[in-house]
Amino acid sequence: MNDIDLRCCDVRDLLADVEPGSVAGVIADPPWKYGSPREAKTIAGLAGCASSHYDEQQGAAIAHHLASTFHLCGSDAYLAVWLTWPKLLDWHEATAGEHWPWRYVTGGAWCKSNGFGIGYHHAGDSELWLLYVKGSPRPADGRQTNGITAPRLGHSEKPQDALDVLVKTVAPAGGLVLDPYAGESASLARCCRRLGRRYIGAEIDPDRHARALRRLNGESAKQATMVGQETLFG
Repeated sequence: MNDIDLRCCDVRDLLADVEPGSVAGVIADPPWKYGSPREAKTIAGLAGCASSHYDEQQGAAIAHHLASTFHLCGSDAYLAVWLTWPKLLDWHEATAGEHWPWRYVTGGAWCKSNGFGIGYHHAGDSELWLLYVKGSPRPADGRQTNGITAPRLGHSEKPQDALDVLVKTVAPAGGLVLDPYAGESASLARCCRRLGRRYIGAEIDPDRHARALRRLNGESAKQATMVGQETLFG
């Protein structure tokens, strides 16, 4: 696991410690916060919801973090950003200013085959990613699909099939993938290790970080969330 560096720290501390120009690509799954009374009530009922750990991170703050990744990447690089459909307008407004350096080119979607997420008017049974570029990159492993159908997993965990698409797009073998918001599943870290990419990421919450490390060590999602359990691997 020498090429997998998953830290327990604030995203700003992580970005300050990454060498400029060293990153092949960025894949971000931000902890979106929902602001209406109905949203807040729904979110409060989701145990371990990411937004409860990142109270200050509205669209503008997330955009600021991801704009800061621009100089950490090489001259030709990708940024992939996960978001839900209800947050699309908020994200557009947050990145509309002259200080947003990344250039939008395309996107993709994950259709959940076994359940719904948060939704407005439509049930939220799909999520999207937006793909941005710096310079003129080309997909590292050739053209990839932009549509994935896969089961819904643990809260905020993305399926490996979708992450394969993004990792194979943004970084060649041995390239460094930056994950500003790692979460408790270590899903992107696990994908990078399996595909032979280097990884650096941050999870600010100590409990979630501990569960992520246990997932990296091979425990299942259920085992990694069991309170007070000793790790199976010492």
